[in-house]
Amino acid sequence: MRHLRDFGLAAGLALGLAACVSIPAPSYQPSIRNAEVLAGTPSQRIAVGPFAAAKGVEDKALGMRGSKLDGLAHGGYASYLRQALQVELESVKRFDTTSPLRIEGTLTRNYLDISSASKGYAEVGAEFRVLSGEREVYRHAFTGRHEWDSSFIGAVAMQNAVANYSQAVQNLLNQLFSDPAFQKATDQDVPRQ
Repeated sequence: MRHLRDFGLAAGLALGLAACVSIPAPSYQPSIRNAEVLAGTPSQRIAVGPFAAAKGVEDKALGMRGSKLDGLAHGGYASYLRQALQVELESVKRFDTTSPLRIEGTLTRNYLDISSASKGYAEVGAEFRVLSGEREVYRHAFTGRHEWDSSFIGAVAMQNAVANYSQAVQNLLNQLFSDPAFQKATDQDVPRQ
């Protein structure tokens, strides 16, 4: 009887530990849709400045049914967004660390929900600023959303969440790149100092 009890405790502990998994957020991949928007609009080369998370916005890890999608491998989700922006600009040769035009930002929303047995949902919001030298020439906030098919089975739901979270980031950046005011702000000749 004691062996059965010990086995039950060990099995329960193993299941509990298996449920508490921390999965690193995958590296961001550029979007074809974003590349088409960027390539189809005039723009100068752009530097990417600092990004930070607003107070109260989850920057380290997002809950997924007892497990976590960990953003710390990228320095946090504000850094993940910064890296995503840089990857998108690099994909169309618009990134330049020495450019006097610079994009900075604040992560204002970071939400992931896979509690439903049928749908998963992510929402990522940010306020972006474009600076020409030290003068702000653009400021706007956007929110990217993405919904996908989920599953009752936790492991499948988590795998789908990991695969789909970055789509919300792609959608957020697409709104930025598609904004005529952003396009105008990044198409000005700025003398290098």
